[in-house]
Amino acid sequence: MTSSAAATGETKHVEVKGTTTDGSEVILTPNEVRHAHEYPYTALFILSNITIERADDDTVTAAGGDRNLFDPWPIDDGTLTPLGFRYQVPDRRIT
Repeated sequence: MTSSAAATGETKHVEVKGTTTDGSEVILTPNEVRHAHEYPYTALFILSNITIERADDDTVTAAGGDRNLFDPWPIDDGTLTPLGFRYQVPDRRIT
């Protein structure tokens, strides 16, 4: 907890993201964005440059990575870009 969270008795929330990229961008779900807006004591932890290896028996392992902590995490200081929409097709079909 940061001192401001500890002083007020607030719980620190931490969003954790892992990526094989350099971590300059991460994918956030709509719920993660909502959560970051609703809770003022939220931090973002990104583990970037993770190495993924697949063994001959199809076992997948992740190793390494660079740690980046944004605490506090003012989500609105970054850029949120919508990536798409989920569309539920109506039951009736046009023939």
